[in-house]
Amino acid sequence: MHNTFRQIEMALTRLADWCAPWFSGASQDIREEMVRKRVLVGLCFAAAMPLLLINGLFSLAEGHITEGTLTIGFCLTIATALPGLRQIARPLPLFRFILAVFALLLVQGAVVGGADGSKVMWLLVYPPIVVFLCGRREGLVWSLIVLCCTAVAYGATPEALRYGYTTGFKVRMATAFLSVTLLTYSIELVRAGARHRLEQEQAALRKKSEMLAAANAKIHRISQTDALTRCYNRGYLNQHLPREMARCRRYHRPLSIILCDLDRFKNINDQYGHQFGDAVLRQLVLHLSGELRGRVDWLARYGGEEFVVVLPETAEPAACQIAERLRRVLAEDTLSADGTTVRITASFGVAGWDPVDPDSPEDVDALLGAADNRLYQAKRTGRNRVVGTEPAAAAHDNRFTVIRPDSIRDKG
Repeated sequence: MHNTFRQIEMALTRLADWCAPWFSGASQDIREEMVRKRVLVGLCFAAAMPLLLINGLFSLAEGHITEGTLTIGFCLTIATALPGLRQIARPLPLFRFILAVFALLLVQGAVVGGADGSKVMWLLVYPPIVVFLCGRREGLVWSLIVLCCTAVAYGATPEALRYGYTTGFKVRMATAFLSVTLLTYSIELVRAGARHRLEQEQAALRKKSEMLAAANAKIHRISQTDALTRCYNRGYLNQHLPREMARCRRYHRPLSIILCDLDRFKNINDQYGHQFGDAVLRQLVLHLSGELRGRVDWLARYGGEEFVVVLPETAEPAACQIAERLRRVLAEDTLSADGTTVRITASFGVAGWDPVDPDSPEDVDALLGAADNRLYQAKRTGRNRVVGTEPAAAAHDNRFTVIRPDSIRDKG
């Protein structure tokens, strides 16, 4: 039995999902409260219209002109209103109009009673419908109005045209109607409270999810950032430099790197202390970052006082020009911390990679190795210089090897 009911519920759910686009538009979600109301109204009245129309035609055939006219008029009204469920953003006025016409039909049926006086029982379906569609407070008002209108219409109708209910039945019917109204009101009150708590829990869950996402993003940034200098760390370099090479290979664009190492940095640590040395490294990163293109070039700490500048879409000759600019900025400026000012210099090794050049390094390790070899050459030949080509070419300039002047790239 449980499985049978479960299958029926699943079938009704699938039916509601299938009908949702017809009554609420294709972009609506059946889980939303207003969408459920649209679908319920559409399904109920679409199923009831043929039955009511047949009933109205039979009433006309039997000579019950008023009853038949009201029934058929109600069917035509619903048929005209149903398409509006898709088009109206706020269908509450449409619900009220349908409920008002439905109330007239129920009051008329309660007054005439039908052949056996059973039509008055249809009044009991009104409170659940109106409370569900219009809310518990408005639904309570509507239900009381319908009950009062039924009593007034019954009393104002001549005895020959109304059904002869007994006084006891009238009291029991009114009591039943009020009981159904209050029960529906109580159920909707409980449902609204549960929905409110659910919304609060969902809001709290969304807030926690946002906080967790922010915390994860912060952890991710920390995992990629050097704690001392706030530039990228070696892990970020190992992860993203291969991606840069893959992207440049895909679009046939060059890429270059600059390996920078401070000259005689150990002497600074020994003379001024490691805290001063840390301050020098932080200022060094600020100087280097200020000379790079934002959102394109990036800087990573390679280890100790060594840093790697990654220059996407940059050929090696232009990278040598950039390295020379960085060398001059450091050599001509001073770094200060704790009231102490020092001048520092750095040596630079430049290596380029071009996917169309068969002589370019094969991979990231080879590219870093080439830059490291040239950095070593800069150190060995006197420090405070840039080496970006064959070591023998350094004889053209004691500071910088000029490769192709026409390829100089200005800072972007």
